[in-house]
Amino acid sequence: MNKSRNIEKCDLYTLAFARIKESIAGKFPVEAIALEESIISDRLRSLLLAAVPVLMKRKACDVGSLISYAQLYIAPREDKLLSDLYDWIKKRNNAIHGIVSTRNGGGATFSASRFVSNAMAVAKKGESLAHQLSDWTRKEKRVLERRRPNPTNQCERDETSR
Repeated sequence: MNKSRNIEKCDLYTLAFARIKESIAGKFPVEAIALEESIISDRLRSLLLAAVPVLMKRKACDVGSLISYAQLYIAPREDKLLSDLYDWIKKRNNAIHGIVSTRNGGGATFSASRFVSNAMAVAKKGESLAHQLSDWTRKEKRVLERRRPNPTNQCERDETSR
């Protein structure tokens, strides 16, 4: 990605994180959760594309699949963060769908105030996880870039070894 596109992406992330804060402060947790999931999906997709481009060019994945691929192909050692993300995805589903969920008999699954407190907790946890994942993927991408052979240097080495 060129420098100009990196700056644009950085500006968008800054805006997204600011909107998350505003949404939580304004007690609009569903907006925060949607933005968090977007960031989490984007960060995982970007890292997987850098690590396993063939896999990612063929797959359109939900966030759960992206977490699984990250565990499998990149970071079994990051079990804590990735398992926290899995847990958050389950809670996110409950928070998003909980506002209109009903029991078999038609009654509400839980009260409006319980929905709001649950969704706020999920939004706050998602904000933390999105920051953690952004930091982690940035570090991992640097590691991948250092491991990637530089074609220019490889050609120079090949010519000097003749």
